[in-house]
Amino acid sequence: MSVTKHAPPKESKQETVTVAWQGVKIEGHHHKNPDGTVGGFVANTAKVEPTTYIGKEAQVLGSAQVLGNAKVLDNAKVYGDALVYDNARVYGFAQVSGSAQVYGFALVFDKAKVRDGAKVYGKAKIYGDALVLDNAVVSDNAQVYESASVQGRARVYGDAQVCGHAKVSDNAKVFGSAQVSDNAWAYGDAIVSDDARVVGHARINGNAAISEGYFYSHKITSTKEAELYLETMEDLERKLAEMQKKKE
Repeated sequence: MSVTKHAPPKESKQETVTVAWQGVKIEGHHHKNPDGTVGGFVANTAKVEPTTYIGKEAQVLGSAQVLGNAKVLDNAKVYGDALVYDNARVYGFAQVSGSAQVYGFALVFDKAKVRDGAKVYGKAKIYGDALVLDNAVVSDNAQVYESASVQGRARVYGDAQVCGHAKVSDNAKVFGSAQVSDNAWAYGDAIVSDDARVVGHARINGNAAISEGYFYSHKITSTKEAELYLETMEDLERKLAEMQKKKE
């Protein structure tokens, strides 16, 4: 009895692809997504696990890693030594770079950037043209959006929001349901928490700690000063109405 021998199936090799990035040609391949579709470009120097999803136009470059169930979609880029993992999502035209980490269920999208040694995790959202850099941390359900930035060793967490052109820097902390918006700035060792609202051109710094009220245009350097300048919502509405009348 003759037995026909069949050759073992050949392993499919990933086709080498070359792309130009910042004036340098980079070799890599297209990622194969869990659903079998052809994904975006992954440099040979990067690490992308089979469980991840990389959109067709997305790119993972440098020594970046995308692990777990993370997704990098649309025109987003992850590069440098950045790490995106767990169930995090990076999409739109967002970029994660440097040694930044995005994980948990965090979302980074639109044209937002997370870079340097920053960390974004929990269910935090970074979007619009927002920027999280240096060693800043944004976590829990916090949101940083529009053209706001969080930098230095600042922390934004809880249900806090930083938006507009606002900035949180140095060792400042914003948490609870606090909001820093417009052109406001929290820096130094400032603490903005609970239901506090820092708006307009307000500056909160030094060792000031505020947890209630509206701060519109003052520079606060201590908790004692904060008590002097604390405004109610009615105060703020009246002030804004007066400003509007002057414009008219």
